[in-house]
Parts: sequence; structure tokens; C-alpha cells
Amino acid sequence: MRTPMSPLADVVYAILRQRVPSPRPQLTDEELAGQLPLQFADVVAHDSRLWAALGEIVHACHAHGLPALSAIVVRAAEGTPGAGYFPVAHPKEAGDRMHEIVAWGNEIQKVMKSTYPPTL
Repeated sequence: MRTPMSPLADVVYAILRQRVPSPRPQLTDEELAGQLPLQFADVVAHDSRLWAALGEIVHACHAHGLPALSAIVVRAAEGTPGAGYFPVAHPKEAGDRMHEIVAWGNEIQKVMKSTYPPTL
């Protein structure tokens, strides 16, 4: 059963799913924003709409028993997801940086080996 996502989340999902499986699928939020089609040209890297779309993808992936594809979107400086990723993808670990990074590391390992369907 398809989990309804916003049009932006659908587009972001399509971009991200092309990057896996891969040994290095990560991309920055800036790179992701730069790949959005013209209809989303006003969506930038540090945009709450982009963050919301990534959160929708986390929920949809988990609802389908898949690792959170949004885990591959990282901040350029740190190479890890933004703070908003953890409460959505790993709520039990959120707030404890060490546990957040371990949970994300486990998730990214699964994502790197996964194949995602064309739509969720």
C-alpha cells in the first residue's frame, strides 16, 4: 500500500532512490536542493519544506519496512544528518549525540545495501 507523500517528498524520494544501492550514496542538502526540478526551484538547502519532505520519506520507508532513505542526506561540514533527522528517524536516541550517531550509522549501512521501489 502506498503511503501518501507530498509532491516535494515524492520528487526528493525519486532523487534519493537513484543513489542506492551504493557504497557512498550520501549527498549534502545543498546538492539535493540543486537537483530539484524547476517547479521546486524556490526550495533551498536549509528550507523547512525540504526538511519536512525528508521526514515524510523516513516515515514512508519505515512503514514499508525499509531503512530511512533520508539518512543519506548530510550536512556538508559534519557529514552527518541535520538535527531534525534524529527525532523523526530515531526518536529513542534523539538528544544523545553518541546514540544518535550509532543509530544513524546502522541505518546508513542498511540504506547503502538496499534497493527501493519506484514509489512508496
